Amino acid sequence: MSWSVIIPVKHSGMGKSRLDLPRRDVLARAFAADTIRAALAATRVARVIVVTDDDLVAQDAHEAGAEVMAGPGEPGIDLAVAHAATSLGSAHRRAALLGDLPALSPNELDLALARAEGAPRSYVTDAQGEGTTLLTAEAGTPWVSAFGEGSAERHATLGATLIDLPASSGLRRDVDVATDLEALAGRTGRATASVRGEPDVDLRLVVVDLDGTLLDGEHRVPEALWDLLPALRERGIDFVPASGRQLATLQHTFEESPIPLDFIAENGACVLRGGVEVSSDTLARDFIVSTVTRIRDLAASGLRAHVVLCGKRSAYIDDASHPFAHETARYYAKLQVVDDILAVEDDVFKLAVFDDDGSEAHTAVALADLTATHQVVIAGHHWADIMNAGVDKGKAVRALQQSLEITAAQTAVFGDFRNDLGMLVEGYWSYAMENAHPDAAAAARFRAPSNVDGGVLTVIDALLRRQA
Repeated sequence: MSWSVIIPVKHSGMGKSRLDLPRRDVLARAFAADTIRAALAATRVARVIVVTDDDLVAQDAHEAGAEVMAGPGEPGIDLAVAHAATSLGSAHRRAALLGDLPALSPNELDLALARAEGAPRSYVTDAQGEGTTLLTAEAGTPWVSAFGEGSAERHATLGATLIDLPASSGLRRDVDVATDLEALAGRTGRATASVRGEPDVDLRLVVVDLDGTLLDGEHRVPEALWDLLPALRERGIDFVPASGRQLATLQHTFEESPIPLDFIAENGACVLRGGVEVSSDTLARDFIVSTVTRIRDLAASGLRAHVVLCGKRSAYIDDASHPFAHETARYYAKLQVVDDILAVEDDVFKLAVFDDDGSEAHTAVALADLTATHQVVIAGHHWADIMNAGVDKGKAVRALQQSLEITAAQTAVFGDFRNDLGMLVEGYWSYAMENAHPDAAAAARFRAPSNVDGGVLTVIDALLRRQA
């Protein structure tokens, strides 16, 4: 049995009194329009009933495909919802959804409604945990609500079951003040984005970092990505993983992909498109020898650092006894243990240094003079990558843009750490994750929910709905 969703919307000239922004009434209408369209697109929703006395909101709702009901003649969310709920009768599954959720996605609403099934009453709180954005009643359960300030506690007292969703979920991000809206920039629906002056979405390239960005808290690719990839391809959008990892590791990580993928590997030193190397940048032999020798000398003096030689054919280490070898195996699908990495004959993209005590505070400081001719890039808490000057993910993104004949305005980029800085400035739609390093957050135009909350897929879904 599907749900009937009731969306009460105040007259736009009276609502959002705390929203201290120009065109507040137009924004209020846009919030409602985006909320209504998300509800209509949810698969578990059979009917959307908008209760309003605002003729313009009613017109927007009708054109979107929702049913419209005039208000009961008295103010208040509870009265408006009860007015519609009474007309439906208790034989239906009913849900009341606030009309100021401009970043709501159909998937988020479907998830909440699925969790509500079977419980007499359920509710979702706002991001602060104090208000209520969604209240449900199963078939056979009389309708009762207590919306308003502090409503979450009242709905719990009424016996409603809390539906626990991430605070970043669009279903929990109602907009009351300007900072609420600013935090949702780049991920709202089309109507709100248009009022805010954001450009139309014409995506052709999505570039995504892995650790701390796409991968979840267990370092896994989200299962939902495999269904998303063909949809992106059908729209002519390339999805490109970008990482400090070697190409073989990326190919292994995405071996379940139902479509061929392009890759940015080795922090931008290797770019593959259509199975063909678009660009690569390798270190000079004399630099490799001098740098590895220097790190060994520093290690003998107390620096707890270990080197991975990152070549085209494989990665190489000569210290298999140290725990770092186990950590290295996580990132290098092709890894050889050799007697001496300086005896290896291979084209080398970079030297990856694992520092037991933290790369930024120790290895990067000890090798700071190398930055006169090369790069020492912090790639993680323990990792630093030594590469040729000018090599980074940003240069790799530019190479792909040139190959695809597209612009930054057609590019979305997601990252969380300092080795993502270069690419975060190469796409208009640049997102730092909620968990991002402050430098990455400063470089990006927008913010995305954390990797643990599936932020990359949430934002891509929002952009695709705006592009549709």
